[in-house]
Amino acid sequence: FILQQHIIMLYRQALNQLGNDSDENSDTLLSITDLSGKTSQYYCHYAYDIKIGKMYVTEKNIIYVINSAYKKYYDNYIEKTKSFPKLDKNVWKNIEYSLPKVSKHFQTGEGNWVIFIDKPCRIYPLREILNYFNGKLKSEYVASILTRLYNFVCYTDLVGLQHNGITLDNLFFAPGRTIKEGESFTVDDMRIVGIYGGWFFATWSDEKL
Repeated sequence: FILQQHIIMLYRQALNQLGNDSDENSDTLLSITDLSGKTSQYYCHYAYDIKIGKMYVTEKNIIYVINSAYKKYYDNYIEKTKSFPKLDKNVWKNIEYSLPKVSKHFQTGEGNWVIFIDKPCRIYPLREILNYFNGKLKSEYVASILTRLYNFVCYTDLVGLQHNGITLDNLFFAPGRTIKEGESFTVDDMRIVGIYGGWFFATWSDEKL
């Protein structure tokens, strides 16, 4: 399955190359200039429109570029994700990689707002995976995704959060592998559902939408 996910990326790149008569890298090139005037460039495997801006996916990051008019949603994302209570050790172990880890955030010279999320491993937009497999996944993967989403909902309920945006476009998936009891493993071996999008609209449980 991991190999098939790599095929998704290569397939997407091949389509881009067919649309270009160029041998240049077919990924989307994202250029961001911060308020100091420094410009950084990122090669993005995927780029999507979202309601309040754009989402880009690179090898190591998920990057949100939020239109200047929607600063309150940018602020809300930062506020709701800046500190996740760890609670019980076992609860945290089941949820930590599902939560976004903001590595940096800032305003651009154009007035937009940028959020960088570190990817914990080779994790892919769920929409891309479903598109590649014509909307169907094996039952074991569907069950795994649902189980992890239930864990997420239980966790947010415990800490007093309402995500308000669990949609296909806000989810990421890493299939991992079957890990035998007592076997050593790394995060790349784990099956993960990342709920990295949608936090722009999150609320505390006692807060109005």
